[in-house]
Amino acid sequence: RVLIVTADHGHVIDDGTVQRGQGEGDRWRLPSGTPDASELVFEGGRVKTASGNVVVCIWSEGVRHGAKKNGYHGGVSAQEVVVPLSVFTLRNMVLKDWQVAAASQPDWWAPLEAPLPAGGAEMPALPKKLPKAKQLAAPTPQIDLFGGALPVAAPDPVVHWIDALQASPAYTAQKALAARVAPADPAVRSLLEALAARGGKLSKAALEQRLGMPAMRISGFVNAAKRVLNVDQAAVLVLDETARTVELNRELLGRQFRVTVR
Repeated sequence: RVLIVTADHGHVIDDGTVQRGQGEGDRWRLPSGTPDASELVFEGGRVKTASGNVVVCIWSEGVRHGAKKNGYHGGVSAQEVVVPLSVFTLRNMVLKDWQVAAASQPDWWAPLEAPLPAGGAEMPALPKKLPKAKQLAAPTPQIDLFGGALPVAAPDPVVHWIDALQASPAYTAQKALAARVAPADPAVRSLLEALAARGGKLSKAALEQRLGMPAMRISGFVNAAKRVLNVDQAAVLVLDETARTVELNRELLGRQFRVTVR
């Protein structure tokens, strides 16, 4: 069976709201007078009220009608009009006309995804004791938390090592051993580029997003890539299901396949 969990609407939490006028609902009223800046007028055949086909709804989260409560609904803020929907199936079930989408995750969500400097150089260690500064530098402005994802780090400029890797005799031999399990070369390249661009380590959710791959497929794909990259079971590519991370050891990869990775 397919299980669908949904709801009719959400609500806004009272956080310093201001009462403005009276209404038939917490956040809507029948049309009378001129709507203010916090209201929108909706009219049409799908609107049914005691006065006809017109209703005035509040869009601002900071305004309410009537007495103060813990929360309100009936307006047209995003929380009140977006309907949540979760669809659960068996792992390998395919629904006709449905496509599994990778979860969207901003870059700042997981601190472990700090990119290496350009060229793949190691991050310098911070001194234990900072020297005294003659003048404090101006603080860096904080980013807008909900203004979009942080700028994605530029791909590793030294990527020719992937070409050398996939052209090496060891890589060809590993693909032959893996046979039908071996992922296609472009898929392995995408995996390596995604990991290299973020310092060699990514959360599974971030990797799913970067590869555009459904969550249910990512573990199988990484395990298949391990069959090719982990020569003699060396831990070149590591999938940690407990921590939900994927890590690439580029130095070990270079030794195993006899290629220069920097």
